[in-house]
Amino acid sequence: MSGFPTFDTNTLIDLYSNKDNAKTRKEQIQSFVNAIKKARGQILIPAPVFAEFAVKANEDEIQEILNDRTFVIADFNKKSALECSFILRNELVKKRNKKENKIKVKFDVQILSIAKANEAEVLITDDTHLINLASKHGVLTKTVNNLPPPDPVQEYLFDSKQ
Repeated sequence: MSGFPTFDTNTLIDLYSNKDNAKTRKEQIQSFVNAIKKARGQILIPAPVFAEFAVKANEDEIQEILNDRTFVIADFNKKSALECSFILRNELVKKRNKKENKIKVKFDVQILSIAKANEAEVLITDDTHLINLASKHGVLTKTVNNLPPPDPVQEYLFDSKQ
């Protein structure tokens, strides 16, 4: 699995949000998903992201993700476990004296390690910690507000200058 965009938890949650304040974000994400579908591409959903999404999702939303070939749920496997250990070793040594939420750090590291293990081209997230972590470990990130319009999706995803 190479070159696929990867969603973090908030991106996936916003795709199914019915809140008025998330309407624009939902439309932006849906437009992106539609463009990926039209191109017969796929979107990587790390298993921890799907688990967190499923906590508040209804059964129809869960089934839609599971049955839509556009979405690929990526397991935390041996390759991602090794990526995770490298990232954790690096990050936890640096943060020994900081009182950062270790559970959040480990969850973000799992998401990032699954993305790296699956050679994801871009991680779509608005989480500042995850953006910084991904940047330090060579994974391109895009925020939801910076998602492209439906037409030049492929060019946008693979242009690292943006």
